[in-house]
Amino acid sequence: MAGLTVTRGSMPQGPVLFLDGEVDLYSVPELTEALTDAVDTCPPGAPVTVDMARVEFCDSSGLNALLKARTRATGRSVAVQVARPSPQVARLLSVTATAELLLPAARDAD
Repeated sequence: MAGLTVTRGSMPQGPVLFLDGEVDLYSVPELTEALTDAVDTCPPGAPVTVDMARVEFCDSSGLNALLKARTRATGRSVAVQVARPSPQVARLLSVTATAELLLPAARDAD
């Protein structure tokens, strides 16, 4: 099992979570905790960015965690956005038609 490493950082725009490894049923609690903390401490109007460039695998539980965080964030006037999705994550977002919800370029194109 590869596991998941979540590293918290910040940019002037807001908090950033750098994910490395696999997001699945076993690692999603760690991701959920990090997302909840980032959303709850993010200033209104700022985004929480989830950098997924180093994610080797993400299943439906990981996608569900991102979508739940997005819902929670919306209530706080915060955005949750995926940055630099790995090819596997990009495919997951495309196949599930969630790219427009989580990728900033797709959301800005509306």
